[in-house]
Amino acid sequence: MQDRTQGRRRVGFAVGLVMATAFLAGAQSGPAVTAISGDLSSGGTVTITGARFGTKPTGAPWKWDAMDGSNGQRLESKGWLVHQNTPQPILSAERVRPSTGSTAAAKMTQTGDNVPLFGFGNNDGGYLDFTSASVANYRPFPTPAFIDYWMYFHPPARSRNYKFFRHHANNASGSPNSYWGMPAPDNSPCAAFDWSATNGGLPSERDLGCPVIADKWVHVQMHFRTSNNGTGQFVQWIDGLRYFNVSNYSGESGSSQRANFLIESQQLDGTGDGIMYIDDVYIDNTYARVEVGNSAVYATATHRETQIPTVWADGSISVTLNRGSFPNFSGLYLFVVNGSGVASPGFAIGGSTPPPPPQPPGAPTGVSIAEQSTFVFSWTPPASVVTRYETRLRTADPWVDRGLPEGNRITITGLQNGSYRAQVRACNAAGCGAPSAAAAFTV
Repeated sequence: MQDRTQGRRRVGFAVGLVMATAFLAGAQSGPAVTAISGDLSSGGTVTITGARFGTKPTGAPWKWDAMDGSNGQRLESKGWLVHQNTPQPILSAERVRPSTGSTAAAKMTQTGDNVPLFGFGNNDGGYLDFTSASVANYRPFPTPAFIDYWMYFHPPARSRNYKFFRHHANNASGSPNSYWGMPAPDNSPCAAFDWSATNGGLPSERDLGCPVIADKWVHVQMHFRTSNNGTGQFVQWIDGLRYFNVSNYSGESGSSQRANFLIESQQLDGTGDGIMYIDDVYIDNTYARVEVGNSAVYATATHRETQIPTVWADGSISVTLNRGSFPNFSGLYLFVVNGSGVASPGFAIGGSTPPPPPQPPGAPTGVSIAEQSTFVFSWTPPASVVTRYETRLRTADPWVDRGLPEGNRITITGLQNGSYRAQVRACNAAGCGAPSAAAAFTV
């Protein structure tokens, strides 16, 4: 993720966040990939081998949702916690991410003061009223957490604020309550939206407003770690550029535990509908992950897609490949990120499974000797590439190169009286295969 720092702004967060990034891409002590094997097509399973991958609580991510399903399907049916406000977050086929093969994306439309949102968390003591159908989906926010999704934001005509997610405590006031929002002067068009101070605000590393994220698909990635001892962190990237790098993410305990994370579409005092589409949501309780990108250096990759691990060990990882909006995997690079957020150097991958190494041909069959005034030795070729044949008349005899005789037969003359056991073997660039069965004859 790129680290080019521009002028510092103030971010629309309601709590104090300040963190140092964990990304030391390609650090000498970080992970290293030495091989990839398996089915290099989207949905295929590959094994990644190497060193220093570290550990992961489980092979699979904490939550993965490609947001595929039926048009109009409600998100609580997919295991999400959903706010009671209407209209509800649903799956919609009206705006899917191009080139992914996806059939739908989550859609959230705000009308009036109703705020559609979905996510996960604990019973929050009344700060938000979730639908009864989604109460079974309560899952507390993990720490640390890696959150990754694709977002399409269609702004309202005018508003004074727009919020995209919130991370709050499970108590009646919802405090502490962090949110990612873009404030603006009252009743402003989207072009006026930008980061500014909210409740004291927090520093962002570069400008981020509607020109960056409006009316296009962008890739959002976040690191969260809550702590009471000054080591908490919040980092956010959009399309590989880091916008927030905040340490000492506020500590909490007991009733103030920040246990709910919700993706939302909220505008304040606006005109027109603000619409958010969300696709490919990946959440895990570790920073460890596998990504594929368009550069050999993690920090300069402007397009990355997160892969879906199934098995994770220090020297070997199995993943289900997810090409996302890449047309295929040709010319791309694979990265393993460990639990500290350190990324490996990129490992080049191809667009298809490489052919297996050549093998020697199989043994000829159907060998026979025709006894006339001379002896004719013939055989049936194996189902392999053959560049020459070798024969011998006794087991102890050396093999004789016969080239590629016409009709797969040779004529034998000038033999001494005695018993013979003729054999033939097929050869190619990889070597010679097993000899045929023996054809016995007597002179």
